[in-house]
Amino acid sequence: MWRGGEAKNIKNVYDFLKEYPHIWISSAQQLKRAQELIALQIDEDSTTARRYDDSRKRDYDMPVPLWGIDVYLIGVAIENLLKGILQEKGRSFKQVMDFGHKLVDLYDECCRKCGLTPQLIEREMLDVLTEFIQWAGRYTLPTRSEHLNGRRWILHFSSYGYGPLMFLTLPNSEGFAFSNAERVLINSIYERFFNYLAMGYIPKQRKLLHPKQYLLPD
Repeated sequence: MWRGGEAKNIKNVYDFLKEYPHIWISSAQQLKRAQELIALQIDEDSTTARRYDDSRKRDYDMPVPLWGIDVYLIGVAIENLLKGILQEKGRSFKQVMDFGHKLVDLYDECCRKCGLTPQLIEREMLDVLTEFIQWAGRYTLPTRSEHLNGRRWILHFSSYGYGPLMFLTLPNSEGFAFSNAERVLINSIYERFFNYLAMGYIPKQRKLLHPKQYLLPD
C-alpha cells in the first residue's frame, strides 16, 4: 500500500474525490452485490431449516440467521445510488449529505432531475425502508421508545443455540420484515435508477492529483 504525505495533500485529494459522484455509485454496486450474496444464503438457510422436524434441534444447529440483512444492504445501496445520481446532476457533496437517510426525499428529487415519474408504491416502500435502514435493520430497537408506538413493527423473541434472539417483522409479512414480493419491489427500485445510469451516465475521466494513495499520518 502506498503511503505518503502531508495533511494538506490529504485534504486536496479528499476535496477532489468528494466532488466525484462515482464515490457513491461504486459503493452502491458493492452493497448490491453483498445483498445478492446474502439473499442466496438466506434462501439456503431457509431450505435447510425446513428439513428439521424438531424446532429446538433446528434452532440449536442452525447458524446465526441473516434475516433482514439483505434488505438493510439494498436500502443503503439505494441511498448511495440516489446520492450519486444527484451529485452527477449538479448537487454538491454537502447538499447530498444533507439528505441523510430520507429515501423518499432522495427518490423524489432524483425523479425530478432525471425526468422519471414517481410511483406511489415505490414511495410507500421507500418510506418503510427509510425506517429500516435508520434503525430497524441495524439495532432491532430504536434509540427512542416512541418509534415503536403505533408503528408497523412487531418485536419477536426467540431462542437459538447461541442464546436469545430478537427480531422485527412487519404485520402479515412472510419471514423477516419484508415479503418476497416486497423484496422484488425494493430490488426493482434499485434497478430502475441503475438502468437510468447505464443509459445516460458516463463517469467523467479524472486523474488523481498524486500517484500515491494518501493515508493519515500515524
